[in-house]
Amino acid sequence: MGTIKLKKMYAENDQVQPEAVASSSFAEDVTEVAEKQQWEDPAVLKEFSEKTDETSRHYKLNNGTAKSIISATASNYFDEAEQKWKPIDNSLSEKQETYESKCGKYKTEISKPEKAKSIKMTASGVEISWEYLGKQNSSEPETFAFEGDPVPTTLSVDASINGALQSKGSRAVYENADKDIDIEYDLSGNNVKENIIIKEKAEEYKYLFALKTQGLKLRVSEDNESLELYTETVNESGETEIKTEATIPVPFMYDANGESSDDVYFELAPETDGKYTFAVVASAEWINADGRAFPVTIDPQIVTGSSEYITKQVQYRNIYSSYSSGCYQTSYSNWYTTSSSYIRVMR
Repeated sequence: MGTIKLKKMYAENDQVQPEAVASSSFAEDVTEVAEKQQWEDPAVLKEFSEKTDETSRHYKLNNGTAKSIISATASNYFDEAEQKWKPIDNSLSEKQETYESKCGKYKTEISKPEKAKSIKMTASGVEISWEYLGKQNSSEPETFAFEGDPVPTTLSVDASINGALQSKGSRAVYENADKDIDIEYDLSGNNVKENIIIKEKAEEYKYLFALKTQGLKLRVSEDNESLELYTETVNESGETEIKTEATIPVPFMYDANGESSDDVYFELAPETDGKYTFAVVASAEWINADGRAFPVTIDPQIVTGSSEYITKQVQYRNIYSSYSSGCYQTSYSNWYTTSSSYIRVMR
């Protein structure tokens, strides 16, 4: 495999939005209410644990209704030792050389900056890690280095961020990861979202990472819009089965005013088995344009399982019936759209 350039191509009328922003105060109020919801609801009489799966939990309430909480991304993981579903908790706890997530399908480790600027995700038999190496100058493509006078890099960690579904997430930021940039990692469900935060103008914007995998192979997706990390196994019939474990969708970028661009791409060059040089390259013309509002954020992400990373969640309530047919009835249904969630109330 030679060097891969991966870039999403949009039609002229398409728009890339970093995240929809709710405009009405009512939508903001709904978001605030959603974020205050708890897994442990005093109105809950019992949980239908047999219906729990990776993205949902279901409850019977004391007023005769049933509440289902459904996430668009993984909010639970299956504990093989206890043979039951448990909520994912990406809260970060400090270890000797890293910060480590609490529990989930993947154990995520973020290195302290004095050791490396790297993140590693480990599950049964597979491992993905990437480390920031520095910026690359087109005049010296074979070299890369941290720019400018040495500025101490610090790691700022938010140990626990409760989302609308109380699947605990977290955030870690390498402040001054390089001259005029921070690198941020958001852990949500089984996914990791990386933000390269550019604070000042530069001549070029090419950021190099060392990507390493164990137990995984890498390929370009059929639609040429993501990189896929996958496993190959041979079943009892002798057929090769391929399972996509994670994807790296093409990135986009946006400025402090919400203006966005898809003029950013990946370059990937294999070195040895399971090791790659991975570059994120952004358009200097777009970033340095007159009127650009800093900081500018480049938004790559690692998505495990499904290739569709949807940040919206759904919560709904409907009439519960103990009738053996399991019939549910509703009198009306309303939808409210916010920047981070859909809330459907059914009574």
